[in-house]
Amino acid sequence: MLLLGVAGLFGLSYSQDKSVEMLDRLDRLQTAQVHAVTAQVAFKTQIQEWKNLLLRGGNEKELAAQLARFKEREAAVQAGLKSLRQELTRLRLDASVAERLSNDHEALGAAYQIALASYRPGTPSTAFTVDASIRGIDRKLNDDIDALARSVEKTGDEELTAFREAGAARYAMLRTVTLTLGALAVLASFGLVYKTVR
Repeated sequence: MLLLGVAGLFGLSYSQDKSVEMLDRLDRLQTAQVHAVTAQVAFKTQIQEWKNLLLRGGNEKELAAQLARFKEREAAVQAGLKSLRQELTRLRLDASVAERLSNDHEALGAAYQIALASYRPGTPSTAFTVDASIRGIDRKLNDDIDALARSVEKTGDEELTAFREAGAARYAMLRTVTLTLGALAVLASFGLVYKTVR
């Protein structure tokens, strides 16, 4: 019975440690998902702010205000990708895609700046000219950020499924060990009773 108790306590302690460890990992994965979605949403907003800048930057004051909003979104994308990269590294997952997308995003920012140099506030056709010069330049990065966000979400789902399966396996093992030790304890008790009575 003592052996049964010790085995049960050990099994519970082991299961608890594994559960805490996995829940901490799942929490980190959820944080990584938040960073991925933050970068994803910020980039889509940045693209919209670029269009707003071209359409509404009709004078220097309005152009400066629109450019500030565009830069704000640009910084949010970089912050989201940086945080995602750090979280993936902590999780010992591949962070190279997030790093590459961060570099691609910086290169896109430089391309935006070059295109903006030819923008002339107060000239109605300038928005169309600048837009045409970089049309579609953000499409691949947009798709890649979307794919990264989906990949992080998929990893989280897969690890959650693995956690559930591992928990079920630990429970089955603990139940088997407990029942086996219990059966042995009962048999040992019967053996002792039989020896005593005889």
